[in-house]
Amino acid sequence: MQCTGTSGRIFVGDRFLIDTVYFKATKQIDIPGVVAIESETTGSQTVVDYNAEVLSVEGIPGLEAASLVFEHAEDFNGVDAESDEDLRERYYITVRRNPGSGNIADYEYWCSEITGVGKVIVQPLWNGGGTVKVTVLDSNGDPASPGLVTDVKEYLDPVDGLGMGKAPIGAHVTVEPAVAIAIDIVASIRLNGSKSLADVQAEFANDVESYFTSINLSSNRTVILNMIGSVMVNVSGVIDYDNLTLNGVSENIILGVNEIPALGTVTLSEV
Repeated sequence: MQCTGTSGRIFVGDRFLIDTVYFKATKQIDIPGVVAIESETTGSQTVVDYNAEVLSVEGIPGLEAASLVFEHAEDFNGVDAESDEDLRERYYITVRRNPGSGNIADYEYWCSEITGVGKVIVQPLWNGGGTVKVTVLDSNGDPASPGLVTDVKEYLDPVDGLGMGKAPIGAHVTVEPAVAIAIDIVASIRLNGSKSLADVQAEFANDVESYFTSINLSSNRTVILNMIGSVMVNVSGVIDYDNLTLNGVSENIILGVNEIPALGTVTLSEV
């Protein structure tokens, strides 16, 4: 965080408010200067607008203004710590894999060692001999940020083909974030009167996003129409639905190997 102003000092623990998230300084600096801050909330709860105003909570003498400075704005939001289930899955990847000096299992394992990586899709020979493409999702199941993409590239193959990372000599590794494909959902629904249409739509959208996350962190590349319908009828207040479409069609959405679903617009009408 860049601090500007007249003579003054930031102390360890000084608090700042960005959007609705509180942060605290992690070291002491003189003003003007740059100070590291950390969120008082954890993981994916730390979501702020990179361009949001930074406010001093208690007021700091000499501090006139503060602003965020970060190499990649997309890297500012937090991700959740690795769950026990994720740790167990990473362990099984380790014990079950067949080391092969650069096979697909190796790339998956190497990427699992990098903080923030949730899943990778490895495509060998994607652009000819000696080429490998690694598509990266973060631990929240979202497309990897530019900073995370850089971390993976540096770890695997910092200089193309020279074997200076985990990848073997001769392997030219391309690292890209997953591509989010918006899925627009339209349906007619019957309600039992216990909830408003707006409340049902908000709950439905939240549940669909959870379903999409489960797809993102699995090997499945298909959004199943009947699964969306199942999510719908399990929303409190919904009796039945009809005319359900995904991106204008009443059929499954098959995604490309590097694509993941993302919730677009949700349009529910009561009948």
